[in-house]
Parts: sequence; structure tokens; C-alpha cells
Amino acid sequence: NVSFLALIERVVERCAEAGTPLSFCGEDAGRPVEAVTLAALGLRDLSMRPASIGPVKSLIRRTNLCALRDAIEAARAEGAQSVRPAVTAFLKAQGEGRGARPHEPRSDAAAPPTPGFTTP
Repeated sequence: NVSFLALIERVVERCAEAGTPLSFCGEDAGRPVEAVTLAALGLRDLSMRPASIGPVKSLIRRTNLCALRDAIEAARAEGAQSVRPAVTAFLKAQGEGRGARPHEPRSDAAAPPTPGFTTP
């Protein structure tokens, strides 16, 4: 929901301004699509079940987070109430839906900082 994402963005910005560490803990942090969306919005510490770390970390490393953020912003500017369709379309366009291998990062994507992963 775009209202929740707007809140997350404000919290990320305020914490960055204040130099306050910020982390996100919960089921959404362990779901790859949700986690990559949170990472694109600036969250860098995600807490999740150990079994989720590999898939989430792999997807984030293969994703151009700046370009994904642009896709999210475009969807919001068009009045979308959910950015999920835009995020999944972006991931498919970058090759995530077509068997991209985890150890082969996209060569044209800038390497984003890898978020920290912790387990509860």
C-alpha cells in the first residue's frame, strides 16, 4: 500500500538525517519482493527467519535498487494504490522471472550496498 511506503520513506529519511540506525523486522522483511521494495526505499537492515536470508539477499544483490525506486515512484505518480505490479514487472524485465542465476549479477546494474541481514 502506497501510504505505508510513504511512511517508511519518511522514517528512513528522518533516521538518516538524525544518524539513527533503522531496521525492519517481520514477515515482509523475509519475502523477496517486499524486501527488495524496502531496500529500494532505503532500508538497509532487515531482520528475518534464517531460511529467508539466501533468497532475499540474492534478489537484492541482483537488483538495481535505484532503477527499482524509479519504477516505484512512477507507479505512485500514476496514482497506483499498490506498487506490487510495478515491482514485479520491473523484476521480470530485469530477468528475475526468466531463470536468472543468483551468482550472476547484472553487469549493467550498479552494485547497491548489501543490506544487513539479521535473524530474530
